[in-house]
Amino acid sequence: MQSRKFGFYLLCTVIAALGTMIATSVAAAQVADEPWMNPKLSPEERADMVLKQLTLEEKLALLHGNGMAHAAQWQMPLSHLTNGGAGYVEGIKRLGIPPLVISDAG
Repeated sequence: MQSRKFGFYLLCTVIAALGTMIATSVAAAQVADEPWMNPKLSPEERADMVLKQLTLEEKLALLHGNGMAHAAQWQMPLSHLTNGGAGYVEGIKRLGIPPLVISDAG
């Protein structure tokens, strides 16, 4: 019975270690592919890098947002993705920029 428990714990440890190694290699690859994600660089350097990659349309989309779900006059195509707060800004997947759900709560 003890050897089964040991075997189970060993299996769990191996799975956890593999998961950690995979996650680390994916994160390292992401930083290599997207240098603006490198936390060792200054915010100014990172911003300059990512701004050079953004198209004008993407820059405008990040500034504009997509409306508020509960205000008819502010409805836009992606309003259904908001949390009912102040709006939603779609991310830029190709650059690793996540979406932003805006809240106007205090």
